[in-house]
Amino acid sequence: MRCLVFLPLLAILAAVFAQFDVEHPWPMHFTLDCRRDNSRKNWGDNRGPALESAQQWCDGISESMGPFYDGEKTTDGGGVYAFMETKRGCYKAKHGKNIFIFSAINQGEEQWLRHRVCQHLAQSMVKHCPRGGAAHFANWTVTARVVSGMDCLWASLMPMDT
Repeated sequence: MRCLVFLPLLAILAAVFAQFDVEHPWPMHFTLDCRRDNSRKNWGDNRGPALESAQQWCDGISESMGPFYDGEKTTDGGGVYAFMETKRGCYKAKHGKNIFIFSAINQGEEQWLRHRVCQHLAQSMVKHCPRGGAAHFANWTVTARVVSGMDCLWASLMPMDT
């Protein structure tokens, strides 16, 4: 009898927690495609600030980070995405005249990119790909790269390649 009461309670709790940003079950299986072109800029001394920027972009606090595409504010990486929707973020690097560019695209039906999943994918590229690249997980592709010699406004004219 206790089991019969407990199961509906679990279903109710699961529905409630589904509305919040509950962590994705770990370990998370994803692939990284690192940039291999040696002529591209590497993270160098900006690796630490890039990890912080990836976290800010994914956790929903990047609203005030300044202009990017078409003069609009940087969009947050985490959150709800429509089919084939892309969100981008741009951050000024701490060292040198460099910027960090992050993007995420949903290649499936409308769904939520959990903040922790976004952060894990974006930071994995900074940690494991010296020149940035793309991380693939389920229907998601998240990219990260460092660009030298421009600001975020000019970066809006660049293609978002991996």
